[in-house]
Amino acid sequence: MASVPISVLGVAILFAVIVVTEPIARRLSLPLSIVLVIVGALLGFTVDLANFAPSASLTISSEAFLYLFLPILLFETAIDIDVRRLLADIGPILLLAVVAVLASTVVVGFSLAAISTHGLLACLLLAAIVSTTDPVAVVALFKDLSVPHRLGLLVEGESLFNDAAAIALFSVLMAMLTTGAGDWNDAVWSFLRGFSGGVLVGFVLAVLATHLLAHLPGKRTAEVTVTVTVAYLAFVIAELAFAVSGVVAVVSAALVFSYDGRTRVSPETWSFLVRIWKQLGYWASSLIFLLAALRIPDLLSGPDFPTS
Repeated sequence: MASVPISVLGVAILFAVIVVTEPIARRLSLPLSIVLVIVGALLGFTVDLANFAPSASLTISSEAFLYLFLPILLFETAIDIDVRRLLADIGPILLLAVVAVLASTVVVGFSLAAISTHGLLACLLLAAIVSTTDPVAVVALFKDLSVPHRLGLLVEGESLFNDAAAIALFSVLMAMLTTGAGDWNDAVWSFLRGFSGGVLVGFVLAVLATHLLAHLPGKRTAEVTVTVTVAYLAFVIAELAFAVSGVVAVVSAALVFSYDGRTRVSPETWSFLVRIWKQLGYWASSLIFLLAALRIPDLLSGPDFPTS
């Protein structure tokens, strides 16, 4: 049972590193995520070179990254979005988030395939990863410049859906790459099925959960627990039970909560819920940067993609 206290110690150390890194990032005028990656990479190389025994307790598998952190990050991003204004601009948002991501993936993927020794699927897989944008710096700049609210909402909404679209596309391409299948008609159908199926799963679960909130009046901690439960249930049920996009399911569930859930609780409870999710998102995003950086020494060996 020695691994249990070691794992707890490892998590406590990571939280301590996050706290210490905050003032460093502020002093250097750099985003916290960048500084966390640098610190995590340095820690990863140090731990690896010293052959530190408890190091295994500080690293987790890629599957654990998805199932532990992704539902929190997605739900926290979407829970506080103004859905009514989002729906008013859903056309341009989906155009930027889905159509533009697909077009960018195709252009980048085929361009890489033309100059690379790797196969087209491997190039498209990389293109799906790099075709989305991170709006954190843009949104922060918009707030400083006091740009129109609609422009900020377009950027935030596009970022939310393009992440979902890119991850769904990545999953389809990864399945094709690992199984050797190359039927593009099936790939298109899988993407559409995964995206629309995820929307449906998240919508149904969130509607059921918002009705449950009516039976928990004044129970703030229970109401927050409902949202956490839905975030993880949407991801797991979508992925394992229906083989559709868990990412899209979580985003769909969060948007339903943002639209309907806030009307079923008091304004004070909703503010409390959003603050809790901001804290969960902060922990998840910080830990994921640190834990991912700790794996850099193992990842430097490079992926083994097929060349034909």
